[in-house]
Parts: sequence; C-alpha cells; structure tokens
Amino acid sequence: MSILSHQIEESILIDAPPTVVWAILTDLPGWTDWNTFAIKAEVVAGGPGQRANARAPLAVGSHQLLTVMSQHRLRPGAPGDSAKGYGELRWGGQWLHPLVLDTKHWCLLEPEGEDGGQTLFTQGELFTGLVVPVSRALGTLDELQAGYVRMNEDLRRRAEGDRRE
Repeated sequence: MSILSHQIEESILIDAPPTVVWAILTDLPGWTDWNTFAIKAEVVAGGPGQRANARAPLAVGSHQLLTVMSQHRLRPGAPGDSAKGYGELRWGGQWLHPLVLDTKHWCLLEPEGEDGGQTLFTQGELFTGLVVPVSRALGTLDELQAGYVRMNEDLRRRAEGDRRE
C-alpha cells in the first residue's frame, strides 16, 4: 500500500447459511432495522440524479445512497455499483475526483461448516487518493473500521436471530 491508499477488511463467522445472510444484506432499505452503523439507506433505481426511494430493491446497476454514523460526524456514502452475482456485493464512490478520493467497498459471503450452514462474512474497503493521509491522521479510517466491526456484529445478530425465529 502506498501513502495514498488504505485498506480496511473485517470478517466474522455467522451461524446462518449464506442465503439467509444474503437476503438481509441485499435488503438495503431494511438496513436501518438492524445496522447501527448505517442510519439511512436508500436505493436510487434510476441512477445518479434520480430521487432515492427508501423502498426500492437493490439490483445490478442500481445506485445507493448510504449515510453512516461515525463517532464524531455523519458522512454520506457515495453511489456506486451494486450486486454482482451471488455471494458478493460491491460498490464504489468518489469525492470530487478519483484523484482526491476513490473508494471500492466489498462484502463477500462464503459458506462454512460441513453442511455450509455457516457464513464467513467479510467486508472491506480500499481508499485511494490525496485525502487518504489526512483521513488516516485524523483517525477517520480507524472510526470507519470500528463501524465495520459493529456492522458485522449487527449482521451476525440479525442473521442468527432470523434463523431461530
């Protein structure tokens, strides 16, 4: 990694099959029901420049608007690509210009256990651009990493709770 890039990656083992975790993860409008890191999640079905719809489904080619809460401030997420096949959700964003800040976020689901009844959930993000060293120095990237850990725990609780119901 260069001084102008930073990667965060956090994993958790969830005692629920990937199909259960996938259903929760791809229900973007439902994120605020269980995800303490995302305080607002909307899908923009028509793409950039269109109005967000809190009930629109997440689909390949759709764009999403995420608002996440850090310890000190609110930060809007950038729209980007959405689902690219089963078990993998990817999106990216930019701020002002890719040279200033470019992000690529991923969520991967891998079956675990003898019967595939568990899921190894990994989410990560690669940040590149001129603001990365400043964000690192201010602790913003550490705050985001702590938020990913919290979201992973929230997802585990939701998926394991949904399985027991």
